[in-house]
Amino acid sequence: MSYNWNNVSNSWHNSYKDTIIFTSPTTRENFGYTWNTSLSTWQNNIKRNQTYTSSGILLTDLTAFWDATNTIWVNYIRYSYTLDAQENYSTYISEIWDDLTSTWVNSNKVIYNFNTDNYITYSLYQYWNDVSAQWLNDTRNFFWYETNPFASIADTEEQYQLNVYPNPSKNFVALKINLSQAEDVLVTIYNLSGQQVFQKNYPNAVGNVTYFIDLYNLSNGTYVIQVQTENGIMNRKLVKQ
Repeated sequence: MSYNWNNVSNSWHNSYKDTIIFTSPTTRENFGYTWNTSLSTWQNNIKRNQTYTSSGILLTDLTAFWDATNTIWVNYIRYSYTLDAQENYSTYISEIWDDLTSTWVNSNKVIYNFNTDNYITYSLYQYWNDVSAQWLNDTRNFFWYETNPFASIADTEEQYQLNVYPNPSKNFVALKINLSQAEDVLVTIYNLSGQQVFQKNYPNAVGNVTYFIDLYNLSNGTYVIQVQTENGIMNRKLVKQ
């Protein structure tokens, strides 16, 4: 639940809240509500229906908005994900709801390829062409590694006792690390296209420290969280739900 500060009344006022209903071990509904000040009540705003694998990896994500005039939920967008044998996202497709035909219409598609070490080698972006009724290529990115940028060093892992939790995560993730001496810690998060989506340096850290990283603005999916110290680089797979 979130609140906004009112300078007139010098008090916190209701703003937005989420309610999550686990309908089964692999499905859940997420309802978002906004506060109606004049009616002093919560009102429907957004609904998301999600399905997961038994290990907690997102497979489908449907978003609908509340139509207050007709008092019904209206479909908006749906994401569908495909996993490879190593549970990397191999494809994802976005579809837009067509009110005229009451059907889902293809919109965008991304195809990922990974090497034997589960690091991305290319991503292919496509869009749906209604005239030809087929996927058309848009852009493709290739990735080469002189050395494995996400490689973990066993001695470094043991020394720093890195722990990332909760994972999968929704709005934030905690990063716990043990530092025997004062040093800088650089935390970077990459998406599966290799793009940097977050970076922050924590200077002169020492002892058992915990950093909390806000994930609210990140899209749902799989990321790599990279922690760099003076003695090496450690990496963890991070799933945002």
